[in-house]
Order: sequence, then structure tokens, then C-alpha cells
Amino acid sequence: MAGTVTVAGAFGYWAAGQLVEHFSWHGIFIVAGALAVVATVLCHFALNPSPKTHVEGERLRIRPRA
Repeated sequence: MAGTVTVAGAFGYWAAGQLVEHFSWHGIFIVAGALAVVATVLCHFALNPSPKTHVEGERLRIRPRA
């Protein structure tokens, strides 16, 4: 896990540097926004809805402080 984070972080700095060098600093935000849209669409179609949307049981009772 730590190795994946390290490699992804190093790649992120490299990719951001390439975007700034070849386009402008605005490119970082445009690419990040596009990746967020792609991830949202993929999650919407690839993930199954939760089979249980309601948790049964007693309600949470909050006691007032004395």
C-alpha cells in the first residue's frame, strides 16, 4: 500500500509538471475535473446499489447532560 501511494504521488508530480510545461497551470484543474467526471460515471454504472438501504433497530436516544 505504501509503495502504491509513493509511486502515485511521484507520478502525480511528474504529470502536473508536464501539464504546466506544455499547457498552463489551468490544465491541472481541467484534467482533475475530467478524471472526477469519468470516475463518477464509472462508479454509477459499475457498482451495484446497496441491497440494504435501511438499518433496522432502535432509534438512537440522546440523553441530556445532567
